[in-house]
Amino acid sequence: MVKIKKSPDDSGLRRRAEEKLKEASRRSEDLSGVSPEKMAHLIHDLQVHQIELEMQNDELRRIQGELELTRDKYAHLYNFAPVGYFTMSETGAIEEANLTISSMLGLERSALIGKPFNRFVLREDKDIFYKHRRRLLETEAPQSCDLRLMKKDGHEFNVRMEGMVIKNRGNDLRQIRSAVNDITELKQAEKTIKEHSETLEKRVDFLQRMEAMGIFAGGIAHDFTNLLTVIISYSNFALDGVGPENDIREDIEKIIQNAKLGVSLAHQLLLFSCNIPVEQKITNLNELISDMEKMLRRVITKKIDLMILLEPELGRVLVDSGKVQLMIINLVVNAVDAMPEGGLLTIATANEESGERPIQKDSSGHQGPKIVLSVSDTGIGMDEETVLKIFEPFFTTKKKGVGTGLGLAIAFDAVKENDGFIRVYSRPGHGSTFKIYLPRVREK
Repeated sequence: MVKIKKSPDDSGLRRRAEEKLKEASRRSEDLSGVSPEKMAHLIHDLQVHQIELEMQNDELRRIQGELELTRDKYAHLYNFAPVGYFTMSETGAIEEANLTISSMLGLERSALIGKPFNRFVLREDKDIFYKHRRRLLETEAPQSCDLRLMKKDGHEFNVRMEGMVIKNRGNDLRQIRSAVNDITELKQAEKTIKEHSETLEKRVDFLQRMEAMGIFAGGIAHDFTNLLTVIISYSNFALDGVGPENDIREDIEKIIQNAKLGVSLAHQLLLFSCNIPVEQKITNLNELISDMEKMLRRVITKKIDLMILLEPELGRVLVDSGKVQLMIINLVVNAVDAMPEGGLLTIATANEESGERPIQKDSSGHQGPKIVLSVSDTGIGMDEETVLKIFEPFFTTKKKGVGTGLGLAIAFDAVKENDGFIRVYSRPGHGSTFKIYLPRVREK
């Protein structure tokens, strides 16, 4: 006979079976007259039936084990899901919760059971929670809401709560089962996007106003140039009418000189306000800087000393003189702003020969020797993070309302349009140096 291991629960079942067998025996007929063959057949049937029952018990125990494994697996998924799950009564008391929601709130799971969920809702958002619960119970349809919860340590965080109503088989008990997602990072991202959108709108508005101002300034510069041309013409007529010894001659020459300077300034204003195509020509940077020196000295304050160091044997470059002038002016203005207490501003030119640095394809995309124009100051300097941003349009370290953040961006574009590149060397408290590399024209 097959020997089968019995569980403790089988003893009660066997005892009840034996009692029923005794009762049946009392009602059954006396088996003393049953033949041995029939008795053997009955015993065989009983043994087979007993084995069948034991096999059924084994199958039930196997199924019970699988159910326990499945329950453990889904309990693990429930507890360690990335979403917080909890069940609350119609009145809002927490009846069941997973480990995720308890971790979100900074409490043990046992400390949540029986507590009203509104205890963890931020005071300003409690009405949102009450309306959410009321809609769920009235409609019995899935609902969702966004609100803020508070951890045990007082830290606030944003969540999106989605809920549904569940009922028991008799439909006489209703519970609310909810899933909670932490959307704090999403809310912060939405806030950042909104701030950036507002900033972009302001920049677009500023650009539109700048465009209008550019058109207006361009018109003024054009008319101003015409007026100055008339002044220069009549001054030349007056100059022709006086002798070389006349005291008025020097005054007329100053009128002509300053009028020409006004024309140059008006031309720079046109360059800034209008998208004038690049007109490159072979230029000596030393001569260009020398012509600008008087104007540059008017830009700087009395506290700042200007030193100009020009390489006597400087090579020539193919550039748009007007845009290079605009670039130098912006770099000088930037240097002046970096020295509010005064200092030294140095403008220098140099040849970069092949022996000083390997001739290779650089960031400008050109090979060959370069002419180097450097603008240095002894001002406050910049850290690495600031240096990486200084050429971005609208970036400025000045106070709000001071500066547009366009000066260095314009200088960068001017360098790029003339096939050059720019490098910045700076440290906080040690000033800054801007080096502009322009392709050198090969001399015939």
